[in-house]
Amino acid sequence: MPGIDRIEIHHDEANPASGAIARRLGFTEMERVQVPEGPVAPSETGIDVIWRLQTRPSPSA
Repeated sequence: MPGIDRIEIHHDEANPASGAIARRLGFTEMERVQVPEGPVAPSETGIDVIWRLQTRPSPSA
């Protein structure tokens, strides 16, 4: 897609299944950050794991 240079996935660190999917799809874990509003569900830790996949520039770019 023109103008898209990356795709990100954010999930709570208490959800390792989401991380496994991101890893399997070729995403790279970039960082873990404390969510300002804290956990919003009882099973969450309030720490987001951020995964990134860099996309290739389009031929017209």
